[in-house]
Amino acid sequence: MANLNSLTYEGISDSYRALGDYCAAITPLESWISINPDRNDTPVVRGIIKNYATQGKCTSTYATGSDRFPTQGKNVIVAKVSINDVSGNFIVDTGAGFVSVTKAFASRANLQVDSANDILLQTANGVS
Repeated sequence: MANLNSLTYEGISDSYRALGDYCAAITPLESWISINPDRNDTPVVRGIIKNYATQGKCTSTYATGSDRFPTQGKNVIVAKVSINDVSGNFIVDTGAGFVSVTKAFASRANLQVDSANDILLQTANGVS
């Protein structure tokens, strides 16, 4: 991701803005900042984020935060995550394009599930 320039992140952000999803438009900008905060965390970018947060009435913690995940000598990083106050163990995949959960977890966490549009995901262990 560090090889992509700011225009890539701005373009993704602009796409969400054009859809009226101002809160989602913040995420690519926060990702851009996280790559190199010393260079990318500028007043201009912070101003855009603040503007989007206001327009989208986003929570003050939207797309913020940080954490460290020790590998504990394993090849897989597992993080305990809470969604809607429901905890679960998640595998951290920094290159993943999607986050997937089981139907059982989605039900417990009151996540909206569209079972008519199930998708197959290619994982390191095959199709799931």
